[in-house]
Amino acid sequence: ALKRAIRFASAKTPIHENYVGGPAALDEWANVLENLPEQKQNYMGNSYVGACVCEGRNMCAQFLSRLSKKYHGKKQSNHLRKAAECYEKGWGFLKEFICIFPFKHQGDMKLEQRKKGAETLRKVKPFEEEAIEHMKKAIAEWETA
Repeated sequence: ALKRAIRFASAKTPIHENYVGGPAALDEWANVLENLPEQKQNYMGNSYVGACVCEGRNMCAQFLSRLSKKYHGKKQSNHLRKAAECYEKGWGFLKEFICIFPFKHQGDMKLEQRKKGAETLRKVKPFEEEAIEHMKKAIAEWETA
């Protein structure tokens, strides 16, 4: 399950052409928010994806935390706990994002809001990257045990 999680988190699974996955998707999303003209922004799509990503990162944190507890006392437990903490920190920023763009069908997407949303998304990326590294280290611990 953890190897599969790493593949998804790292965008090592099939992705539609012209789409971006993994932590780089946060940069792409932020760039679209900042650079696409207001009249071309899609409020519902943005708020829906924000709600989904936020919920998903909470699930990541919970899954890794449970896995860490399951392997308590083993070397990989520490890396699993740290990965969970990273996702939890990212989740905190995503909760801020969904406060800027609450889930609804229509809403304002003024440049000031979009810039704040983009800045918030960019804060999530390093935590996602660090979480992936900790998951990889946990796998390495299993494989060398």
